[in-house]
Amino acid sequence: SLNEAQHRQASEMLALAEQRQTDIEHWQQELARAITSYHITPVSSHNLLLDWLPNEGRLAGISTWASQQFHVQKANNQDHEHMMMRQQLQTIQHTMDLEQWPKARLWTSLRSRLQLHMLHDDVSHQALTLPEDFSPIQADIELLQQTARTWLKEY
Repeated sequence: SLNEAQHRQASEMLALAEQRQTDIEHWQQELARAITSYHITPVSSHNLLLDWLPNEGRLAGISTWASQQFHVQKANNQDHEHMMMRQQLQTIQHTMDLEQWPKARLWTSLRSRLQLHMLHDDVSHQALTLPEDFSPIQADIELLQQTARTWLKEY
């Protein structure tokens, strides 16, 4: 029921939406690769729960079970930085599905630190292919939404 111009516009919008979905999936894969490159190395393999939980008496069985289920180790200072970076990246990776993008200033800083880390600390030494900013995809999503609103008003 679409005329030729409407059909062409619908095809263009579909192609744009598919391309942007592909971009998001690629960026999420790149972030996943970056997340795994942030290794956390414990200072020792000793489970600190063994020191804290009672080894005798009525709670000995529960203590043994807890120490087998959970392993607490002391981490070094660099691990704290790696944990923070991993959490930031995981949050960004998740919020991309919701079409929520990091603030430009935060992303610029994070992206540059991430690029340096990947070139220096990643075994494969491959640079990440992440966008410098998310304004193009934001504009495309706005265009898609505006087009959909216009179509709804017309029909």
